[in-house]
Amino acid sequence: MNKIRLIVEGPDGSGKSTAIAAYQRAFQYKYGEPLRVFHLCSMFGGIPRNASDYALRVQVMDNAAWPCVFDRSPFISELVYGPILRNKTVVPVASLEADISCCFTSESDLHGLFTTYLLYCRPPYKVLLKNMIVSKRHKSDVHCDIVKAHQDEIILAYDEIISKNSVRFPSQILRYDYTRNELPGIF
Repeated sequence: MNKIRLIVEGPDGSGKSTAIAAYQRAFQYKYGEPLRVFHLCSMFGGIPRNASDYALRVQVMDNAAWPCVFDRSPFISELVYGPILRNKTVVPVASLEADISCCFTSESDLHGLFTTYLLYCRPPYKVLLKNMIVSKRHKSDVHCDIVKAHQDEIILAYDEIISKNSVRFPSQILRYDYTRNELPGIF
């Protein structure tokens, strides 16, 4: 069994839940056991409220058993959504360069215990805009209204972070467009 952690990232409506469900089915079929999925926002009652709340989420990621999937990373999502939803971020100031190397350099990664991949879910622009406009049942109305008002800003922030870091981690950052139905093989 592969020693893998997968972080699934992307704007609201980009196909993260679709990708996670497909990986769960494939993993169950291949290994006969469920794939652990962590929804950190659900586990902790929403987005990080302060630096210690953020640090706790990072600690959960670092100590999670493998193989597993994270529905968003507190680091990347906070860089994108923190400034939009709260006009600030709780990510440590030194990290605000949109450098996501911390996602790939945990203690376990460095000791070769497992490999971390980032799946960036990004359908075509028009599809993504349409999906972002549709209110999500698991999100608050306030969250959805803010996201709708800042659609372009969110998409651009994600695209910039992923583009910048794809050069540094070309084999660990994968892209997924659910409209093409071609999920990268990982597990």
